[in-house]
Amino acid sequence: MNIDAEIKNIKLTIQPQVVASLLNLNDGSSASFEQLSNLIKADQNMSTTILKAANSSFYSRGNQVASLQHAIAMLGFRVVRSLAMAANSRSLFETGKYSRFQRYVWKHSTATSVICKELARKMGRADLEEEAFVAGLLHDIGKVVMNAIDRRKFISVIDMVVEENISFPVAEERVFGVSHMTVGMKAAKEWKLPELYEKIFNQHENFTGDLVEDNMLLYIVSYGNYLAKKYGYGHYSSQDDIDGAKLEEKLKLGQENLVYFKENFKSAIEDDEFFKFVNRLI
Repeated sequence: MNIDAEIKNIKLTIQPQVVASLLNLNDGSSASFEQLSNLIKADQNMSTTILKAANSSFYSRGNQVASLQHAIAMLGFRVVRSLAMAANSRSLFETGKYSRFQRYVWKHSTATSVICKELARKMGRADLEEEAFVAGLLHDIGKVVMNAIDRRKFISVIDMVVEENISFPVAEERVFGVSHMTVGMKAAKEWKLPELYEKIFNQHENFTGDLVEDNMLLYIVSYGNYLAKKYGYGHYSSQDDIDGAKLEEKLKLGQENLVYFKENFKSAIEDDEFFKFVNRLI
C-alpha cells in the first residue's frame, strides 16, 4: 500500500487546513484571538459547539451567552481552541459509526484527552493543559485515517485486536502493512500540522529518550494513552504496564499523584462534565 498516496486521496469531512490553522495559533497576541474568532465564525459546527459549551452546566456562570465574542471572552483562548478542535474532530471520528470503533478509538481518544489535561494540571503545568487535551484527543488520528482509507480492513484490525488479544500496531501491520503511528505521522506532515504533533502521533506507543522540555507533552500523552486503556477505554493488556512503569519514572509524578491517577481518577472520568460534553458531540 502506498500510504502517502492514500492519505493525499482520502476524502474526509474534516478540513485538515482548519486543524493546522487552529494548532498553529499562538495565544500571545490579539491577532491570534481575531484569527481564532474568524476560523470559528466560518464554521457553523464550531460556532454552535462553542456557544453550547459556554451555556453548558460545565462553563456557564448563570448568564446566557448569545454571541461568539462573549463566549470566547468568557472561556478564554485555550479552552475555545480546544473546543473548536473537538468540534472539528467530530466529523472526522464520525467516519467510524460502529460500536467497536466508538469504544476503541473515539471513547479512548476522549478519555485520553481528559486524563492528559488533568495530568498537566497535577504536574503544575497549567501552560500545557489545553495542549495536552488536544494532543490526547488527536493522538490516534492514524487509526481514523486508516478507517477512512479502508473501513472493512480496519474493522478486521479491531476484531483481531479484541479476539486475539494483540496490540493495534501488530494487527495493523498484518492487515495494512503499516501502523497507525506511521500513518498519523505521515498525515501530520501532509496536513502541515506543527512538528510536535508528528512526534506525538508517531511515538506515543514508542517513546524514547530522556524527559526534556520538548518531550514533556509526548510523555504526558503516552501516559494518558496508557491510563485510558487501563481504565477500559481502549484495548489493554498486561504488557502495557511495562510501558506505564517507564513513563511513571520519566514523569516523576510522585506517590500521591500516582495513587490519584491509578486508583482514584478512573471513577472521575465518566462524571467529568467536559468528558460528557465532548462525547455528546458524536
